[in-house]
Amino acid sequence: MKAPFRDRAHAGRELATLLEHFRGTAALVLAIPAGGVPLGAEIARALGLRLDVAPVSKVLYPWTTESGYGAVAYDGSFWLDDARMAGHGLAPAEVTRAVAAARVKVGRRMARLRAGRPALAKRARRG
Repeated sequence: MKAPFRDRAHAGRELATLLEHFRGTAALVLAIPAGGVPLGAEIARALGLRLDVAPVSKVLYPWTTESGYGAVAYDGSFWLDDARMAGHGLAPAEVTRAVAAARVKVGRRMARLRAGRPALAKRARRG
């Protein structure tokens, strides 16, 4: 089976053709490091839009460094999979610790990627 894209930059250029209606708007391209940045950069470049990063981190099970049951976003918001938490019998204190650890990780990523620069302004949109 042939891959649909040569690389992430190619995927970004192709996606930009589907997002042409955003050209000339105040839209902001948010890219999740590291894999999403090449896509986001191509989209922003092709459409003349602003680009910013949106670091995230998995909320990890206490017994692994790879598998998770939720995520924390750059703005501090988080999502948890209640079914996975219940299925593994995670105690509320374990979940609280894991979310806090993910927030610390996101904070480190934000500091490293931004190097003191503030996040680009985002405004709520509907539709």
